[in-house]
Amino acid sequence: MSLFVIARPRQSGKTTDVIEWLRGGERTGGYPGWTRVMLVPTRQMVDLLRHQIWNTLEDFDHRVYSFEEWSHAHNVHADTEVMVDNIEWVIPRIPGRLIGFTVTGHTEDGAGQ
Repeated sequence: MSLFVIARPRQSGKTTDVIEWLRGGERTGGYPGWTRVMLVPTRQMVDLLRHQIWNTLEDFDHRVYSFEEWSHAHNVHADTEVMVDNIEWVIPRIPGRLIGFTVTGHTEDGAGQ
């Protein structure tokens, strides 16, 4: 399993990088119809992205979801990869102030296994 973490200051192109990653997805026969999807914290953020990139991203509505929408997804195709944009906005439902997190993953070259 590979895990990608993009950590940079605000307004530094993180969402743009995720959109470029998203463009590399391929169609699948099952839900949602693509091998790569992007989750954003709110429906308003989906609408903002739709306004900004609708014409440049094929089948936008099956590739960009709010966290709430995606939490109700069923029978997601096994090859579907999910990238969460602005995870620090998604996790604040946890009581307290989120200051970090740990994650288990492996580097592309297998180091750290």
